[in-house]
Amino acid sequence: MSICDISVINFKALRYSHDISAANLANILELKSSASITNIENGKAAPSYELLERYADTFAISVDWLMGRSKTIYTEDSLLTAEEAALAKLQEIDSSGKYSQFEKHYLDSEQRCKLFTAKARGSIVFLIYSEYIPLVASLLESQQYNATPKSFIDKLINNVIYRDVSSYYDSKLTKKSREKLDLFARLMHNDQSVKPYDIEEYLKQQ
Repeated sequence: MSICDISVINFKALRYSHDISAANLANILELKSSASITNIENGKAAPSYELLERYADTFAISVDWLMGRSKTIYTEDSLLTAEEAALAKLQEIDSSGKYSQFEKHYLDSEQRCKLFTAKARGSIVFLIYSEYIPLVASLLESQQYNATPKSFIDKLINNVIYRDVSSYYDSKLTKKSREKLDLFARLMHNDQSVKPYDIEEYLKQQ
């Protein structure tokens, strides 16, 4: 099997193992349509270097693995780079930092490396992009939350209009999104009873 053939298989495995449609992945990767993704997965087009970097950031995987040049899916460098990028992106959306206050053992990179498996870390990065950031962005936009209240009226409006994530969570999200956000929360708390996304296992079953 050629490197090109392996790369096509890896692109497909990446998406299917994470249970995401081509359309939704195109949205995360900021592509105009899902055609770019399906063409790559069908071997009809080659990804640009910029797109490879977006894939690497979104899934925390090694570009060398994605392109079929390595058997190592995650490297410490790919994980740390993707984690930093995901947290920075979240900070752009949530400038107040209210929804970036994750567990200390996750925010501390040394503790994260020791306590979390590579699969869990990769899954968390993917879920930040696919579920958590869209949730926070929609929540803040829909409720016109003032992240930096200066006056009494600003604070009052926040208290009256702004709601907990739970109310938004119950009324606006699909069952699938709720399940993924639940997985995200449990992975963040290092719950060993839940299984992260497993690219390697998916490939074995094909």
